[in-house]
This record gives sequence, C-alpha cells and structure tokens, in this order.
Amino acid sequence: TCKSGPCDLEVTGAGLDGSAYLTEMPSRDGAPDPGPMTGFTMSWNATDETYSYSNTEPSQCFAEGGAVVEHGYDLKTTGVLKFTAGSDSSAAAMHGTREMVATATPEGAAAGCETFSEKFVMAASPLGAFVENPPSLAGEYWASMWIAEIAPPDADRPKGVILTFNDPVTFIGEDSSYILGSWFGAPAALAPSGDGIWSSSATSNTDTCTESSVGGEYDSSQKWENLQIVTLTASGKPVISANYSWVAEPSPAGVAKGCERAVERGLAFLVPKEAA
Repeated sequence: TCKSGPCDLEVTGAGLDGSAYLTEMPSRDGAPDPGPMTGFTMSWNATDETYSYSNTEPSQCFAEGGAVVEHGYDLKTTGVLKFTAGSDSSAAAMHGTREMVATATPEGAAAGCETFSEKFVMAASPLGAFVENPPSLAGEYWASMWIAEIAPPDADRPKGVILTFNDPVTFIGEDSSYILGSWFGAPAALAPSGDGIWSSSATSNTDTCTESSVGGEYDSSQKWENLQIVTLTASGKPVISANYSWVAEPSPAGVAKGCERAVERGLAFLVPKEAA
C-alpha cells in the first residue's frame, strides 16, 4: 500500500490445506493446540537492500515425562531475505536465513527445559511462478514431513512434530515422470493435475508389522498429492512441497498376528540432496 517502493511486505503462513495454519511447535495429546502461526511484516532495509523481520512470543516446552510447560520458552524468530527480480528466463525470488532462539523461562528451566537455537536457509518465490515451463524435477531429494496424523498414536511423534525420511526420494525418467521412495520396489507414475501440480500413488502387499515376518501383513498405499515447486535453491534446483500419506490396512495374515491399522499423513518438503 505504500506509494513508492520498495515497500514492506505482509507475510502469512500457508498450512497443510492452504488455510494459513501451521503449528509452530508440536502439540501432544492432552495439550492445548498452540494455534496458527501469526503473520508478520518484513521491513525494507535500504542500507543492505534486504527485507527483515523479528518477533518474540511465548512458546510451549515439553519437559521430561511429557509434561507441558505452557510458557516454557520465549521464542525469538529473526529472518533476513534478499530479493532478486524476475527475468524472461527466471522467476523472481528471495533468499536468506531464518534463526530461532528459544530461551527457557524460569518456569521452563525449573522443569528441565534448556535454551536452544536453530538456523535455517530460506527461499521464496511468487505463488504460481512455476506453472508454465517448470524446471525439471529429476534428481534426489531429502524429505521431511510436518505430521498431521499418525496411527496408532505415538507419544514420540505427535501432531506438529517434523520427521525426516531415512532415504532420499528420487524423481526418475527423462521427463521426471516417476517418483521412487524407499518403500516400494516399483516406481509410481507422477501425473500432472494442472496448474503446475502433480500427484502420485503406489500400493504394496509386502509390508510388515512384526520383526520376524517375511511380509504380507499389510495392504498399504502411498500417495503424493498437490505436489508442486514452491521455490528454487540459489543454484536453480527446485524445492518441492506435497501432501503425503501412507495408509496400511492389516491383511488377514496381519490381523492374525495382531497388526493394527497404520497411518502417516502430513505436509512434506523435499530439498535437493546436493543443497541439504
């Protein structure tokens, strides 16, 4: 809304379903949900031509034994981004860093919560920047996932926690038309669904739920939906987001061995292996 630029930027989060909701910290069973991430303003710094923001807010801490300390931390978040204008051959982009410092409050420290800090590399691109002429997806990616649902419930992996996949995800084929994880022996076709979005699915009947099994205890399905390029690394490689789900229904053999229905569902982020 400013009359002459560069202007400050109003920023809001985009969640699992596009509702601008994404839990900042995990929410365990019985604990109040921390609620949606709040928006923030990125201010223009003329001296070094960057955008920056900084805010401090109270945050939960999970003490030993799973106890929740509501104001266990004062969480300070600082970000600095530099803007690169678009051209005929590349979309506009922003690259920079984001740092989080969680300082234990007296209440948190008394419960055993310790001060810690984390620093991230950030990248951003305009929404829809890669709908036309997207870069190739071919390559290997490290994947992490913000958990929306896990069944059976797992106290160590509650809603809101971020998991990292053990093995890289690979897009193969001359046109990056297949996706292969470490879960299935055969790759799954990656189909475009319009507007720069892809989807993929695969099934298996060889998954297990007991260590001594040779397989066949689960009939499972894996889906990647709303898969899209959200930005590029500084070297031009795509960073990808997708809704990921794995659902395993016990087969008759699995039911006989006491296997339970298993689910992992969440928002996945794929970063090029060379950039991680």
